[in-house]
Amino acid sequence: MPLLTEAHLSNQHSVPVALALTLLKKGDWIVLNTIKLASTMTFSFRFLQLQCADITVEGSSTGTVTEGGECDCNAPDPILINPSNGLAYVAIYRNYSVNTDPVNLTAVGTSVDLISVTEAASIASRDLTKPELLLQETANFTFLLVNNTSNADLRLAVNGEVTISL
Repeated sequence: MPLLTEAHLSNQHSVPVALALTLLKKGDWIVLNTIKLASTMTFSFRFLQLQCADITVEGSSTGTVTEGGECDCNAPDPILINPSNGLAYVAIYRNYSVNTDPVNLTAVGTSVDLISVTEAASIASRDLTKPELLLQETANFTFLLVNNTSNADLRLAVNGEVTISL
């Protein structure tokens, strides 16, 4: 393992991938960050958390609370657009074009690098025991936060970072 030197550290730059708690409407997505890599640069991705604070499903009502404290309501379940990706997810895309629906795209990396939440009031993180994702090609890499439901609005927050080596 090489020693950390001033020269080594001056070539390392941490870039945030973050979004404060935000309402994301059904089926919508938002660009969190785009990083343009030149041929001599390396992009490493290791840490990201996605939080789903709240979910509002179309057609749901507050219902009534029974004496046992349970909700007596007929709230519909969220309908997933892509069943393998949870309610919402963050993924990295190569050379993403604005207004391109991410459902039709292939994310960069493996399933470890696609972070998804499957229920309200939950937090999902990239597995830190897995190797970091290293990219060393000339391209634009875009982080997208996607609401993967066709009938629910989600309140979501993202916190993470990538390291760029020059």
